[in-house]
Amino acid sequence: MKATELFKAHAERAHRVHGVQKPERETFGPCSNYIEMSGRLIYKSSNGDSWFLARHPSSNTPMIKHQPNPSSGGLVSYIEVGRFLRQGALGPERQGLLKLINSLISD
Repeated sequence: MKATELFKAHAERAHRVHGVQKPERETFGPCSNYIEMSGRLIYKSSNGDSWFLARHPSSNTPMIKHQPNPSSGGLVSYIEVGRFLRQGALGPERQGLLKLINSLISD
């Protein structure tokens, strides 16, 4: 079974068993109703926010996944990799992505 099929089966089961609502349409915005099955952690802040290099669940496009800490609502959001890098901030999450990319390039 492909990962996308497994993901869809998991989402369907979550809908049936736990009453998790499915989004009305596919979106690149907040995707709080689904659990990402994989991704590479690029940074975890001291307040519990995490950033991952992952694939968007509906399009399989590489994205940056932001998982806020539960006390701030915990709504997962996705941002395109290029947009994430262009945002201007030189924060530790951006540095984490650059470090991951650098690790993939051999000397």
